[in-house]
Amino acid sequence: MGKAMRALKLDYRRKNGWPLRAGWALLLLACLALADQGWQYRQLNLGIEAGQAELARLKGQLQPQASRDSRAGKSMEEEMGYARTVLMQLDVPWVGLFEAVEASVNAEVALLGIEPDPKQGTVQIIGEAKNYPAVADYIRRLEASAPLSGVYLQTHQIRTEESERPVYFVLGATWRGRQ
Repeated sequence: MGKAMRALKLDYRRKNGWPLRAGWALLLLACLALADQGWQYRQLNLGIEAGQAELARLKGQLQPQASRDSRAGKSMEEEMGYARTVLMQLDVPWVGLFEAVEASVNAEVALLGIEPDPKQGTVQIIGEAKNYPAVADYIRRLEASAPLSGVYLQTHQIRTEESERPVYFVLGATWRGRQ
């Protein structure tokens, strides 16, 4: 046992400096990455602000149009109501009505117009006849037709200003096909 232990020499600082330089380089690289991210963040914020300003400008242009749109909305509702009415009229069995009215006409009666009301299930027939008995005969033939019932004379007028003195008439009837 006679040997004595040698003293330990601990070197906490290396004389070689490359790890120290690598640490500083990594720190510098991290700072550059942070600066780049900050610059990108700023650019995105500027883009968002520009977009919001453009949106506010466009909303300002749309405000007067919004009041126009409310008026247009009302007229759009009216147009939709009209479209529903047209669609309902397209669904009406017109053929049977027209065939019955036309089949009842003879040489003494001229048909001037037909005004059906599908909602009420009524029809007005406007015409002109050579004389009053021709009108009465036309009413009887219409009453005998399948789609019409309750045919009656609403108004009539003898045209005295014309030499043949025709009778202008308006008939009303219930339209059985729509009830």
